Amino acid sequence: MLPSENLEKLYPNRKIKLEKILRYHAFDTMFYRTNDWIHSLRVRWLAEELLPVARSHFKNIDSERATCLALVHDDAEMIMGDVQAGHKAIMSPRALSNVHHNEERAISLLAKRHPIKVDGKYDYGKLLLEIYQKKTVEAQLVSYADKLDGYCESLHEVYAGNYSLLRSILFYTDFFARTDKTLPKLKPMFSDKRSALTDLKKYLQERYIKFSNYRSFGKPFTMRSIKLPSQFPFYDRWRKITINRGGRQGLMALIVQREFGKW
Repeated sequence: MLPSENLEKLYPNRKIKLEKILRYHAFDTMFYRTNDWIHSLRVRWLAEELLPVARSHFKNIDSERATCLALVHDDAEMIMGDVQAGHKAIMSPRALSNVHHNEERAISLLAKRHPIKVDGKYDYGKLLLEIYQKKTVEAQLVSYADKLDGYCESLHEVYAGNYSLLRSILFYTDFFARTDKTLPKLKPMFSDKRSALTDLKKYLQERYIKFSNYRSFGKPFTMRSIKLPSQFPFYDRWRKITINRGGRQGLMALIVQREFGKW
C-alpha cells in the first residue's frame, strides 16, 4: 500500500479538508488556482524526482520518510488555515511568533486526534513536527520541493497572462538565491547539474533570446501550448512531472482555467 493510500484509509476525510484549502489567497485572481491536496501530491512527486540526486550526496537519507513528509507537509493548515510564505517573510517578530504558536498548536491537535502510522511505520505527529522544524535532510528536501512547486505555479500563471503573479516569482527568486542559508543541509545538492530541478539557472545558457520563442505565451494554455518548451528547464520538468504522475487530473490542473480577471 502506498503512503497516500495508507493515509486516506486511516484519515478518510483528510483529502476533502485539504481540497477546501485554496492556495494564493492574497491574489484575487489565479487562473489555475490549486488547493493543498493537489499541492501535496506535486510536492511528493517533486521530492521523489529529487531523491536520486539527494541519495548521491546523502547516503543515509530515508527516502520513504521524505515521501511521507511531502504528503503531510501542509496538514497543519487544516486547522490554522493557509499562511503564505511571502507574508511570513515580511511579518513582525511578534506576528511570526503567533504563526509559529498556531502551527505548533495545530500539530499537537492533529497528533492527538489521529495517532496513526503513515506507511505503517512513521508516527503522524512526529512527521508533522519534523516538517515544521526543518532540521533534517529529509525535511529540508521537502521544503525545497514545496517552494519549487510554488515557483513553478507562479511561472505557470504568468506564462498564461496573469501578470499579478510576478510578485510571487520575485519572492521565490529571492528565496532560491538564499537556499545555502535557508536550507543549509542541502548545500551539496545545489551545485548538482544532473537535474533540471537543482540546476535552476540552466536557462542562462541560452545566450541569444528570441522573442518568437515566447509567442505562444501570454494567453491561457491549450492542449497544444502546454507541450511547447518555455525556455526554463525546471519549469518544463515540473509540467511533465505533473502530467506524467497526475495523468488526466494533472493535465486538467494545468490547462483548465478556473478564474478570470477583470481588466
